Amino acid sequence: MHPEVTIIIPIYNASAYIKQCLDSVSGQTFRALEILCLDDCSTDDSVKIIRQAAVKDSRIRLIINSRNAGAGPARNKGIELARGKYFFFLDADDFLAPQAIEALYDCAEKQALQLCFCSYAVYDQTAGNIRKGGNTTESFLERYRGRTFSWAEVQRFFYQNMFCVPWNRLYQTEFVRNSPIRFPHLKNSEDLFFGEALPVLAVRMGITGLRTPSVYYRVGRPGQVSSTLRNYPHCMTQSLRLLYEFLLAAHRLEGMEKSYHSTALAMLLFSATASGEPDLMVQYITKHGFRQTGMRGLGAEDFANRADYKSYCEFLAGRIAHFDHYVIGLQEDMGKCGRIHRFLREHENKKTALWGMGKKGRLLLQELRRAGRGFDYYLDVDPVKASKNAEGITIRRYEDLDDPPDYIMITNTAYFEEIYGRCRQKNTACAILDLDMFFRCDMTLEECMIPGMKT
Repeated sequence: MHPEVTIIIPIYNASAYIKQCLDSVSGQTFRALEILCLDDCSTDDSVKIIRQAAVKDSRIRLIINSRNAGAGPARNKGIELARGKYFFFLDADDFLAPQAIEALYDCAEKQALQLCFCSYAVYDQTAGNIRKGGNTTESFLERYRGRTFSWAEVQRFFYQNMFCVPWNRLYQTEFVRNSPIRFPHLKNSEDLFFGEALPVLAVRMGITGLRTPSVYYRVGRPGQVSSTLRNYPHCMTQSLRLLYEFLLAAHRLEGMEKSYHSTALAMLLFSATASGEPDLMVQYITKHGFRQTGMRGLGAEDFANRADYKSYCEFLAGRIAHFDHYVIGLQEDMGKCGRIHRFLREHENKKTALWGMGKKGRLLLQELRRAGRGFDYYLDVDPVKASKNAEGITIRRYEDLDDPPDYIMITNTAYFEEIYGRCRQKNTACAILDLDMFFRCDMTLEECMIPGMKT
């Protein structure tokens, strides 16, 4: 059959992992696949294992490069050779959930999408455990699931809510081929440019309906490409420079400056920390990298949150520092705090709740009390523990409420999925506001809200 989806797998010395990777692809519930394996001159048994797999699955095509060029050029070749209407990038050490491609394909077809995103989980080989991916916001996924959206609708906060890597989305092949975006020839970080540049051209994006992880991203293995940051520490700055130059040339930077600056800062901080010589990298970035990436001479108003601006100032002073955006936002961003005050005032006739009465919940309550405001309910998974510092308020479990609230503000986005599931089970009309997202991104409270389902 003619393939509807091409799976593009760049391979270099992945013999320990490629069988699990290929098995996860061959076992997909969606069968109309082309499995394109691009070997980049491996010196181990990778090619042998692929050929053995191809005997069992005729959909596997093996392409062997004449010289070692890197993951970026291998993926570029895959874009050229793909025969599917859509394609999907998968790294040779990662693997897919059985229904991943079916869910992505169905969503892309129904909504005529150019890009369809999915969630992922991290498989930590060293620790031997699986955890949810931390660079994609679950509340963002839920808010936009089932919707078709363009870059113009999400440009102010997309970078901070969606992990912009090549392997968490299905691509419409024609859309990518008609774009000027390809992977640059860098030793690492080439995926930063490709992953973040392509969405700015999209007018039809969406998110798969599959709520469980579609991709399992392996970390903690020897020789991982991301570990080469220590050997080639300037590549991330170069990739970011290419992104900045593209955004300027394509007239896409206007309207997303705050998100870009906060995201770029995070990338530069990461590259400095991972380099092995952070002091030298900080000097290089402040002297050259900030100018090359549009990060020179910025003020507090140029970032998505105050915490990032404080980190930027520390960077300029030669130090690497991270600040909690929620805590700093409460303490220093009177504009955002004012929006919470106004929201509660405008919804006084509705029942409101604050979920999470640890440090962050108590800080918010202190801020609100200065203006004589508060919530109808204060919720926590462990009311007994949380009540030790409750300052005279009653903390309950959500399940113990007789009259569920209309609005719930959550203080920690890491618990969104659990809280969302509990609330929807008891009261589908309840709206949930992610305060962690609100203080981190250039977003309104309404944009951080998962509206209640109409009954």
